[in-house]
Amino acid sequence: MQPHPNVRAAQEAPAGGVPQAVFPTTYAHLLRITSGTPAEVA
Repeated sequence: MQPHPNVRAAQEAPAGGVPQAVFPTTYAHLLRITSGTPAEVA
């Protein structure tokens, strides 16, 4: 899976609401673990 063209970083750092819940991941992995669908947003 290719990252969205607007994604600039090789890794993302999503968080679970507190600084201790930040974890490194890739765009493709984040989509997979959340069953996400890429979407254009403004």
